[in-house]
Amino acid sequence: MPGPPGDPEPTKTPTGKPTNPPQPPPPPEADGDMTGDELDLFNRIDSARKSKGCAPLEQDAPVTYGARNEADRRSESGEVEAHGASWSAAGGDNWSSDEAFDRMMRESRDTVLNCGLDTLGVGRETQRYCGSLPVLGVCLSGWKTRVSWVADFD
Repeated sequence: MPGPPGDPEPTKTPTGKPTNPPQPPPPPEADGDMTGDELDLFNRIDSARKSKGCAPLEQDAPVTYGARNEADRRSESGEVEAHGASWSAAGGDNWSSDEAFDRMMRESRDTVLNCGLDTLGVGRETQRYCGSLPVLGVCLSGWKTRVSWVADFD
């Protein structure tokens, strides 16, 4: 507000506090394009490896897609249990990530805990099937859901 006539305009004194430009939002958290169930198994494996002294695993969408394709193939064929030097597969009727993790740790512990493998994609797929031979197209024993889990390291 100006003072009486003839008074000089007050000068504005800088406060000495520079204004910071707004910061961009943080990048979205990498999820390797995994579903919530797949992330559950990823986190279980990552936690087990960290407790052994391994660096945190990286997530990678192409590795996840490969794991998911392999899980799909295994859920259809019924060959859900296997492992190799850089991957592990587990599964069964309505298997959770906890059941898959427990089986992977029993059957392929050396692969899962190999600190030299630093990237992981997890795939989970399901296949509905008849628990017995269908009679005239009817499943007398009821339909079941086979779940296949694949952990693919890179």
